[in-house]
Amino acid sequence: MDCERFRRMISKKLDGELSRDDELLLSKHLEVCPDCSRFFALTEQSNELYRGMAEVEVPGTILPAIIAETTAKERTNVFLPRWLKVAVAAASIVTVLAGIDIGKRLVDTYTSSDQVTLQETLGLDYLSENPPGSLGNALLASSGGGQDE
Repeated sequence: MDCERFRRMISKKLDGELSRDDELLLSKHLEVCPDCSRFFALTEQSNELYRGMAEVEVPGTILPAIIAETTAKERTNVFLPRWLKVAVAAASIVTVLAGIDIGKRLVDTYTSSDQVTLQETLGLDYLSENPPGSLGNALLASSGGGQDE
C-alpha cells in the first residue's frame, strides 16, 4: 500500500479538495489500514481544534513595530568595513597555507626513508584488509597465516 499517497489524500479531504472517486478510494483504504486510520483521526481532530480557535485581534501598532525593528537590525549588520573583509580573507588564506605546510612537515618528520608506509607510521592498521582484532585476522592466524601446513 502507498500510505504516503493516501495521507496526501487525507489532507485534501480535510481541506474539501478531494474528488468523489478519490474519496471512495480513500475510505476503502482507511477500512484496511490501521496506520492511516489513526493518522486520519488525529489529523481530523487537529483540524477541528484549529477551526474552533477564536480569532485574536492584533493591535495595529504591532506590524509597524516589527518592520521598524527588523529593518533597523538589517541596516546595522549588512555593511562591514572594507578593511575587515580584506583582513578576514587574508587570515583565512594564511591559515590554509600554514595548515598545508605543517601537514607536509609532519609527514616528512614521521616517515623515514626505509620504506615505512604512512599507514604504518600513523598506526592505521585497522584500515588494512585484515586489521588486528578482526575476524579475518583471527581466521588467518588460526589457519596458519594462509599457508598450507
